[in-house]
Amino acid sequence: MNSKGFILVTALLFLSLMMLLVLSQQQRVWLYHKSLNQLIHKQRAVQVMEKKLRQIIEKGAFRAWPSCLLHSDKANQVIERLLQGQGCPYEVRGLHYRFFIEAIGIYPCMQSVVENRRHSTYHWRVTMASADRNVLQIRLAQLVAEQPCTSQSPLFVKPGLLSWRLLLV
Repeated sequence: MNSKGFILVTALLFLSLMMLLVLSQQQRVWLYHKSLNQLIHKQRAVQVMEKKLRQIIEKGAFRAWPSCLLHSDKANQVIERLLQGQGCPYEVRGLHYRFFIEAIGIYPCMQSVVENRRHSTYHWRVTMASADRNVLQIRLAQLVAEQPCTSQSPLFVKPGLLSWRLLLV
């Protein structure tokens, strides 16, 4: 009789342990699903920001918004200014953004070859912050007349988008 009670208690403990393991795995799956949804949401937000930045650039933002144009500043200082609410507002379909355009200047040794002619590049940095504090910063190069390069070997780049960085503040 004593061994039957012991077997029952052991079986109940084993079933309880198995139930706890199943519940913990179920919780892990739920947390994984939640984090994946958050990642997808952030990725979509970044894609929307990049699309809006490209629209601003295609509209000729360098000339269209002269009040948004800064002369070269430190990249992180511009981000701080945007997060403090400074910058030019930009709203599309209820989404609120702020942005700055920086004229970085001519880089004579960063060149591009178009139709067998060398060109130097003029660089711009466009920084945009969303209302939920995502910051996207891109750097662009435009062709300008070739400037004398003091370096022995210039760096060749393609005009257009050179780099971008995303900060989740």
